[in-house]
Amino acid sequence: MEQSKAGHSETGSAVPTVLSVLVDRLKEEHIELKKSISELAARAKAVKSEQDLSTTRHELFQLRLHAMFFREKLEQHSAWEEEILFPFLSSYFDQSIKPSLLGSMWTLEKDHELGDDYLQSFLRTADEIKTVSDRKRMHDAADELIQACCILGKHLESEEQIVFPLTESVLVDMELLFCT
Repeated sequence: MEQSKAGHSETGSAVPTVLSVLVDRLKEEHIELKKSISELAARAKAVKSEQDLSTTRHELFQLRLHAMFFREKLEQHSAWEEEILFPFLSSYFDQSIKPSLLGSMWTLEKDHELGDDYLQSFLRTADEIKTVSDRKRMHDAADELIQACCILGKHLESEEQIVFPLTESVLVDMELLFCT
């Protein structure tokens, strides 16, 4: 990554700000989360195509462990957004944009909750399957994880489509203010 003259990389801002640091963190975490989502979805699809029931059950158990780890990372990321990033962004915008911003954030939160519901459903189903040799339930569990990945991937993309343009306009304004 190329660094600007002030040493701040991702945003290109010559004035390192709290906001630019937050945006860089958001970008980095989204890259990691998207990579995990892609890997989970690919592994879930492989589980569905596996013919050997014993291998399927073993892979589903391994997938469950990875999904639990991913969910923990996702929850840490979401807590950071809700406690630090979103309140910080809200403080930058006047009342004319806040209702629109708050509605968008509410929608994002609902998408996150739906994705998490599917993820938890997968975890419950996969946990029950440890003792059951039911191919249909194994496929259903994999489908739940695939659905969770789809929703959460779209959630991250939507979040970026809302947050990045807002932060970019603030950073450009700050650049003009401090560097002219």
